[in-house]
Amino acid sequence: MSAPKSPMTWAMTVLLIVTLCNVLARGIGEGYAVFVLPLTEEFGWTRSKVISVYSVYMLAHGAMAPFMGWLFDRFGARVTYGFGFSLMGAGFVLASFSTSIWHLYFGVGLGAGIGVAAIGMVTAAGLVSRWFNSRLTLAMGVAYGGLGAGVIALAPLTEILIQAFGWRSTYQIMGVTLLVLCPIILLLPWRKLAAGNSEFYSKPAPVSVNEHFGSLLKAFATKPFWAITIAFFLTAVTIYAVALQSVAYLVENGYSPLTAAWAYGLAGMLSVVGMVFTAWLGDIFGRKQVLTFSYTFSALGILCLAMVGQTNLMIFLVGYVFFFGITQGSRGPVFSSLVAIHFPKHVAAVYGATTIGLGAGGALGGWVSGLLLDWTGSYVPAFLFSATAALLAMLMFYVIPSLQAKPRQQVEGGLQ
Repeated sequence: MSAPKSPMTWAMTVLLIVTLCNVLARGIGEGYAVFVLPLTEEFGWTRSKVISVYSVYMLAHGAMAPFMGWLFDRFGARVTYGFGFSLMGAGFVLASFSTSIWHLYFGVGLGAGIGVAAIGMVTAAGLVSRWFNSRLTLAMGVAYGGLGAGVIALAPLTEILIQAFGWRSTYQIMGVTLLVLCPIILLLPWRKLAAGNSEFYSKPAPVSVNEHFGSLLKAFATKPFWAITIAFFLTAVTIYAVALQSVAYLVENGYSPLTAAWAYGLAGMLSVVGMVFTAWLGDIFGRKQVLTFSYTFSALGILCLAMVGQTNLMIFLVGYVFFFGITQGSRGPVFSSLVAIHFPKHVAAVYGATTIGLGAGGALGGWVSGLLLDWTGSYVPAFLFSATAALLAMLMFYVIPSLQAKPRQQVEGGLQ
């Protein structure tokens, strides 16, 4: 008989599983950037109309995240992950048969958006917070790293599949793959994986719908909740006003679709480094100082991308990939750890609610950037819009004390 696994072994196993699920969540979900030009060419839609599908995706992701938090708290990770994988897979299969924008709204927008809310960081944050204490922010950073790894792993592959088989068959391949993975996920030992480290975590009794949303109503009445949510919103505007348009922008400025997809993927890969190091340095030097550099690097990346359209110098493409990529998603571990600090007994539920800010910001950032392109014929207004949001998000960490809370600190006004 083998010896029982130590708490650290279980903790690392949980971290590996949630990271791999995040690879699929973001890699497949945010691969929509690679579909923008093929959909535009087939249907002749405006850029804002094509991107509106992703806006529905982000809104569904944000709006349903609180319900996914309740699903996790009430029924556990097995049900939550199973629901997410099956719904996301079915959504992509449906999208492959699209003949109008409404089909994509249901398949990619609602199906994939709700599915990602279930298999992404809402569930991951709930699980990771049960196994890590003093290194919580770093662990969240590793989990978030799966989001970045998914982009580098799947964005170029998605482009290769589109070139080889077309966008419809690519959606079918993605959907069927997720449906095949679903029963594998269901067979994992979730009872033990969700038990947590008994040294600092005691699993509460399952909560009812009324108790779950009652805790959310209490969270809504606190300043930390709204500070985190608004910072999440502004950060999402910063990222999605640029990232979603980047592949099409690079192709329109002379790069091949595969090169553009690789640039998009490399930026996503660097986000893994940024997530982990931002989380680690934040624990050492403080969030305000580290995030100042993070948001500044985002602005530098946006400037480099704008210069790609003015000159063919490769240095600007490299600058965009590095500066924007290394900060893309790097603030996420900070937000999830802040939720764990202020609301330690309701991490999944409250983190899911703050994700409304992510969804609304991503939806607004992507849609407004497309609208500005349609109106002006230039990407520059969208870049300025993104950089302004980055500046406002950074300023929040200077003026709002609750965004500077220390790990596991009991903060007045939080929901314990």
